[in-house]
Amino acid sequence: MMGGLRILFNVFNIYGRGTYRRAFFFAKELVKEGEKVDILCSSKNQKRYVSEVDGVRIIALPNLFAGSIVNGYEPLNIMLRCLWAINKNYDIVHSFETRPSVLLSSLILKYKGAIWVVDWADWFGKGGAVEERENFFLRNLLRPIETFFENTRKFASGISAISNFLRERSILLGFPPQRVLYLPNGASPEEFQKDIPSNIKEALSLPIESQIIGYVGAAFSRDLELMMNAFEKVVTSCPNVFLLWVGNNSHTIITKKSKNVICTGYVSENILPYYLQVCDVFWLPLRKSNANIARIPLKLMDYLASGKPIIATKVGDIPNIIGDNQVGFLVDDNPQDIATVTIKLLSDEKMMREFGFNSLELVEKKYKWSALCSQLKEFYSYLLDQRI
Repeated sequence: MMGGLRILFNVFNIYGRGTYRRAFFFAKELVKEGEKVDILCSSKNQKRYVSEVDGVRIIALPNLFAGSIVNGYEPLNIMLRCLWAINKNYDIVHSFETRPSVLLSSLILKYKGAIWVVDWADWFGKGGAVEERENFFLRNLLRPIETFFENTRKFASGISAISNFLRERSILLGFPPQRVLYLPNGASPEEFQKDIPSNIKEALSLPIESQIIGYVGAAFSRDLELMMNAFEKVVTSCPNVFLLWVGNNSHTIITKKSKNVICTGYVSENILPYYLQVCDVFWLPLRKSNANIARIPLKLMDYLASGKPIIATKVGDIPNIIGDNQVGFLVDDNPQDIATVTIKLLSDEKMMREFGFNSLELVEKKYKWSALCSQLKEFYSYLLDQRI
């Protein structure tokens, strides 16, 4: 039975970044339901710190080395997590992926009696995201390593899979279907429907008399190339259209391609809704790669919660979300198709309003974090009853 359970979300990501956000939103909802949830993650700097946000206790442990390449593999972080776990006890440890820093400390807690659940939100191994690495040496070095650790999830009690593709892969690993939960990302529409000042564009230093295409977060290099080539075609026809890239990115090509591209850099959670509300349409241009087929980016749910139309490519589960619900357009992964429907949509205010209304309605009906959390709680209850 659920109620007052001790749950650890073990996340290899740095505090506030990547899959950490997925873990935090689920943790926050579980706390509202009376559970005791901690998040173990990596710190932003070389310091250990403990904090509490919305009732969730967050333990952030340092890395000796910095950089996305070492996330989940950093030796100091691995050691500190294991030492931390030795004298802890939980009813459930939910690992977000299975890189070593998360895997080893989770196995310690499993040995001490916790039910071990693994969240699968990215296909890192052979055939997946590792193939998107541009560096030939790193790609070939990490391919067998990522694949090995990814396959260790078959020893877990259950899997939460972000996409139908990863759910099917979990079953192929030998999991009975009842031990695999399809658990997409969610959204909190109330966080994105804030009162927006009339001078918001001016306040954010954005061009006032313009239409804005929004994009949030990171991108694979091939997805970036697709997006920038599409945007060049849009700007050629509509010089008053801007691309607003919200969040961190490491691609210098972005601003070199066009003066109509605005990059914000890091944006905090409380400021993010304001940037999204100034956008007229959102883009999710993904190449049809295995890495993209396997995932559902959290930005898609942020887009929906903002109540704006979306233009996305036909990849993975995205057509099931967008195509059947009249929230935007689905296109093939080529620049011309993206540009054509973008120009069409930006010229039709009525259509944009209708798609935006449908987006918000869809989130309210199917993708609120609270509703998804109820499914997660039922899954936990099943696993605890089975004590697999």
